[in-house]
Order: sequence, then structure tokens, then C-alpha cells
Amino acid sequence: VSRSLSACQGVILLVDANQGIQAQTVANFYLAFSKNLVIIPVLNKIDLKNANPEAVQKQMKNVFEVDESEVLKVSAKTGFQVANVLEAIIERIPPPASCLRDSDFKALIFDSWYDRYRGAIPLVAVLDGSVSSGTRIFSCHTKKIYEVREVGVLRPDECPVTALYAGQVGYITCNMRSASEALIGDTLGKKDCNTVPVTTIKPAKPMVFAGIFPMDQSETPELRSAIEKLVLNDSSVSVTIDSSPALGQGWRLGFLGLLHMEVFSQRLEQEYGAEVITTVPSVPYKVRLLGEKAIQRHGKNVITITSAAYLPEPSVIADIEEPVINGTIITPAVYFGPILSLCLERRGVQKEIANIDDSRMMLSFKLPLNEIALDFYDALKSASSGYASFDYEEAGYESSNLVKLNLLLNGVLVEELSSIVHLSKAQSFGRQLCQKLKEVIPRQQFVMSKVKSSLETSDHESLESLTVMNEKSVAVLLDMLKDVIGSFKVPGGKFNASQICSRIQYLHQRTIEENIELLRIENSRLNEVVNLQKELERIKSQKNGQIYVPAPQQASYAQALKGPETFSVILEPVSVEKRNRMNFDEAMQVTESISRVVKGENSDFSVKKVVPAKEGRVILELGSKRELEAAMSVLTEKVSDTKYKPKEVKKHFPRMLVNGAPSPQVKDESEKYLLQCNPEIQRMANEGESFRIITILENASKRKVVVEVSPKIRQFILSQRGLRIGFILASCDDYVHLIRCSKCCLYGHRKTDCRADEVCSWCMGPHTYKNCDKSFSSRPNCRACEKNKLKSDGHAAYELSKCPVAKKLTARLKNNIQFN
Repeated sequence: VSRSLSACQGVILLVDANQGIQAQTVANFYLAFSKNLVIIPVLNKIDLKNANPEAVQKQMKNVFEVDESEVLKVSAKTGFQVANVLEAIIERIPPPASCLRDSDFKALIFDSWYDRYRGAIPLVAVLDGSVSSGTRIFSCHTKKIYEVREVGVLRPDECPVTALYAGQVGYITCNMRSASEALIGDTLGKKDCNTVPVTTIKPAKPMVFAGIFPMDQSETPELRSAIEKLVLNDSSVSVTIDSSPALGQGWRLGFLGLLHMEVFSQRLEQEYGAEVITTVPSVPYKVRLLGEKAIQRHGKNVITITSAAYLPEPSVIADIEEPVINGTIITPAVYFGPILSLCLERRGVQKEIANIDDSRMMLSFKLPLNEIALDFYDALKSASSGYASFDYEEAGYESSNLVKLNLLLNGVLVEELSSIVHLSKAQSFGRQLCQKLKEVIPRQQFVMSKVKSSLETSDHESLESLTVMNEKSVAVLLDMLKDVIGSFKVPGGKFNASQICSRIQYLHQRTIEENIELLRIENSRLNEVVNLQKELERIKSQKNGQIYVPAPQQASYAQALKGPETFSVILEPVSVEKRNRMNFDEAMQVTESISRVVKGENSDFSVKKVVPAKEGRVILELGSKRELEAAMSVLTEKVSDTKYKPKEVKKHFPRMLVNGAPSPQVKDESEKYLLQCNPEIQRMANEGESFRIITILENASKRKVVVEVSPKIRQFILSQRGLRIGFILASCDDYVHLIRCSKCCLYGHRKTDCRADEVCSWCMGPHTYKNCDKSFSSRPNCRACEKNKLKSDGHAAYELSKCPVAKKLTARLKNNIQFN
């Protein structure tokens, strides 16, 4: 989803008016919000009997901080107000930011599908240039070159066209052999052109592993063919050959998640009719090794295992880390107690609890993945009567007290039934496992003395065996384990033994630290705008048609200056695209210019580029306030330097932080200065569009600028998400009204500037009737004479004393009149 959002300019936040906000809704909202996309909130299913749109609307305001007036209420079933959603998409979502059709071809892959005759077909968003049949393109990720065979659009079926141009979305057929060549997020460019990738593709890492075995070994070739065909359409699945003494030959597949695994298994059954045995999903553990021999044997000191069978000897294990997740649960408040007990029982750590409204709550927990991979979702639905929703994201690895649990049948170790469990749950899990095996093992012709489980610890000792079956029970043969492990037809039909035999595996750590930080920054900025909503409403009630722009805080910068004598100036790049164009030499130009300004002082500057989380930031370390003042003078253009070109650096560094505080770069908030900072708005203002500052509000901590704009400039400001003031892009809120004339009720001007009276009643032109050159009253030459090709002496039309046409017409009328 995150890669596909790179091709979007806006999203629709769809919420069920009957069920309210779900956990998945919150996760997808922050994905779109972190990418700075326009979000259109929509309430669906308002036609249901139990729907409560007003309550859900308040939930959206509390959780997402959206304006209730912007929420669209629709019913997809009946079609009620669906047309308003289409209109909102056209009005609110801006067009692509830059579409250079004269440039070289550049496109982003955001989806793909596989055709057995044409191969993988990528669905692309063309960013620059154009592509047509015969064009030779290449992939920035795989570095392979293709020749385009066909391009087209979806309407909704495939419709071939002659070419795709910048700003369009369509498909490209270019003989890609597998789906692994059409990776989502990859950038396509024209051959022999230096195309810069839009996004960096990280290879898909399997997060959940499961074994797939055929019900009958004679069906192995058919199952192999089915898996190969599905993998052609889904390149994110990893496949390795596996074998088991009980299940025979099979495959161990890696998936992106639990849902991914379920969909893959269902497709095997529905599309290819394959009857398979799927083991319970397992997660990977990180094992830190001891001793040089063990490290040399494995090639590294930290290894990742996906099964208890691959766990090294306890004597060479220093530590075992298990994966953890950050889970979000949205539930009715009446089920808070049972859900809290469930999370604590699964070794969860409470992080945050928030009330969405009077009846719903949002809970945040840190949980081990092996505690939720098996049956957590079913237990959650049972604890909340089906009303709770759950979503999670990876949170890395944490060291834990994990042990290996072995199961012995008749004194023989069965490796397939071994598991990695937490020490606090080892005894209960072992007893439960043995008890279940006692119920499901079929009767055999010889006696089995014991079924027991034992634990292996890292201190070379084996804990006391957990014996469950002391009485003589029915024995089991090792070659009959197939009826135990993963079998769906067990005695009684109530217990699935595969849920006991498989080991839990975990998702690999996602490298999203900078995305989380970016999301936190964007969220705080949104909170600042919402907190000033009351003041905004007061301003709008006094002045109609105002845009509210919060300027940088001044107090925090003053506090930063009171800190230590060393100062750190952070130059932040404007975007990810601009980061790629920055280099170390440009940062050195800034520091050299600062050194020349600081005369008579030995200045010692150090510049560094922080990677990877802070990639693109340049940090200037200054040793005194004098150096800081010189740096701010150069960067804000108060002091000129011949070798320094501030306009070029501005493109890369629109924002500066001094000891973590925004610098006061707002000079004079005059109309002229704002227009200079926003050249596109200046161009529209020169064409006659309205742009006028109303007031500048100041208090102890904040500074605001209120401007009036025309509809065209307003649309541009909202598409850019703010006005640029110096180096800073000051964000605007979404409560924007336009200038509206109270005289003619039209937008774009005030009553004092209204020219509604200056409309000619004769030709409807922008002038009065007296000044109209087409009207009879002020025409310099007679219209009747010109029509009859006669010379006019400047008299008015049909003037009886001067116009010959009028005299002739009058004489004719008199002759036709008969007097009695």
C-alpha cells in the first residue's frame, strides 16, 4: 500500500457508518497522512437501520481531526450522494505536481498482473514524457531493457491507445517474463537516459513461514506446477524445498503476513484444486552465538532461524531475540476488561489508551508476534463479541527468555513437534500439547508407555519432564505422524493437530524509523492547526474569505539561544527528490560564506551528512553566538556574499532548525514579500487574481498571517498545502473560505471592487450604455447611413433634421397616409 500511494495525489477515507472506525482505518490513514496526500473523508452505509452517522462523524473528528462539514455521507447500495464523492475527487484532489511532457519518459509501477501469453503487465503512472509502441525502456531496479509492444488504459477493460503521456495512468506490455520483474514501486525510464528512481525499492522479506505438503505424494508434480504458476503472479512469496519424515516432500513458503498466507492457500485450492496440508505459521528468531567454532560454522555471530529444528545447541547460544509488534485495538468500552486481560495474558505491554467517544476506545499494546500469530484474532473476537478490530505493525526484535520444548513419544524425540516457547508458558503449553495428543493419537497394536515433553535451556541442563500420560495409553508409530501433524481429519473433528505441531515465526524488522518520525512531525503540525480553530472561526466571522497561515514560533527560537554556547544549525531539504540532488560541496559553499562574514575570528566549522534516517540533512556546528548570527545573516540574505548564491541553496534548504527550534526567517509579511516567495501566485496576481493581506496577528508564542485570495489562488495554495514564507513552507488549514461580493454574490472580489453596474444593456459588455460604440445614443456616425453606404456628418442615428435616410423614410410614410 505504501508503494502504491507514491502514485496518488489523494485518497478516500471510507468509514462504515454502522461499525465506526476500525483499526485498519487508522493504519491506512496515517500511511496517507505521512505522504502528505489529500484525504477525502466519506461515511458509507448510512441507509442501514443501525447506522449512526453523527456519532461516527464525531469519532472521525476526534481520531483524524477532520472537519465535520467536509465529511461526505453516502450509500453505495442505493447510490445516495455518490455523485458528490466524484465531484469532491475532482475539486479537492490536485493534479500531479509536475508533468513534463517534453521531457524523457519516466513512469512509476504501482500495480501489475500476470498474463500467461503476454507475461507480467505493469500498471504505471506516467510522470514525465510519453511512451508508445516500439519505445525501448529500462527498469531502474532490475536494469533490464524492454521493448514496448502495447500501451493502453483501463475503461474498465483494457483499451489500447497510441501513446501514454505525463499525468496519465495505463498499462504497458513489454514481455516481462515474471512478476518479479514488475516490482511495485519500480521506476521505468527511457533507454540511454539517466532516470532518477522515484522511490527506493527494498526487497520483500518473508515475515511468516509455513510448510505446504500434498495430501498424497503422488500429487507432488501437480502441486509443484500450481505453486510455480502462483509465484509467477506473486513475486513476494519465497519458495524453498522442504521434506519431513512424516509428511514427505513439500515446500516451505515465506509470506508477507498471515492474510497473505491464507489468500495463497485458498488460491491453491480454488484455482488449481490442490489439496494440501498447511502447517501453522512460524516466525523467525534471532540467535546470538557463543564461541569462535560456532561462529565459524555458521559464518556469523547472529543467525536467523525459522524452526525449532534449526536451533543450535544450548551451549553455544548467548541470547535469543523474538519479534514484537505494535498492535492497535478499537473496541466498545464495555469490553475493555476482557480485552485488557487477553493482552496481558499474551505478554503484552500497555502503551496507550484513548477514548474515541463515549462508547469506543482505542488501545495500543506491544505484543510478541508468536502470541498473536496463532489464535489471537479469534480470542479477541470472542472477548468482544465480535465488535473489536485489530491491526499491527512490526516493532523490531527484543531479547526474551525463550526455550526449546521437545516432545517424546515412547522415549523417542519427535523433532517435527518441537517448539520454541517462552519459559513462563512452557509448562502450560507442554501439558496442553500432551493432553491434545492423547486425544488425537489413533489406537495401535502395541502399548505406548508415555507421552512427555521436556525443555532445553542454555545452561546445558534439561528441565524436569512434564509427564501428562502416566497411565497406559494407545501407542503411536512414527510413520503414522502424518495423521497427527497438520491433518484436518482427526478423531472427533474438533481439534486440528497442525495448530500444535508448527512453530511460531516472526516478521523481519521493517526499517520505517524515519517514516514514523515524519508521521509524528506531521501529526504535531496538524494538532497545532486544529488547536487554533476557535481563533480562526473568530477571524472568519469578521473578515469573509480568509486563509489562515501559522508562521514559525518565535519563543522556542529565543529559548534555543539561551542554551549552550555551541549551536547546531540543521538545513532540512524540501523533499526526497531534492535530497537526491544535494551534495557535500553545496553545504561547503554555505560554510565558506559564513567563514568570510565572520571577520577577525577563528571559525571552526564542521559539516556532516547524516545517513540513513536523516539522509539529506546538512548540520552546521557553530561554536559561538557570533558565528550563529553570521550564519543566519548569510542564509536569510541579510548579508551578501559574492561567491554565495542563496537562491540556489534555497531550493534545497527551505527550512532551518537551530538547536531543534525553527529559526525566525519571516522578514516582512507584506504582500510584495509573500508574492516574491511564491512566484506562481505572483504570476496569477499579475494576471488579475486577488491577493491581499488582511492582518498579522502576534502573541507571546505564535505569529499568524491572514490573507484574502481569489478562487484560483486558493486552489493553488491548497494543492501546495501552504504558503512559502522565506525558507519555511507555512501550512494552511482546511477551513478556507473565499472572497464573495455581497452585491452580485460572485466570488473573487469585494463589494467595493464590484463592477456589476458597469454592464452595457445593449451589448452586455464591461462598460455603460453611454460609452458603448454600438449603441445609437453615443455612436459618432449614423448606423443607418453606413448601412446604405451614405456619408455621415457625425449625426446620431435616425436624427430627422440631419439623417437623409430618416428624411426619405418619413416622406414615404407621409405618402402612404390617407386623410379623410
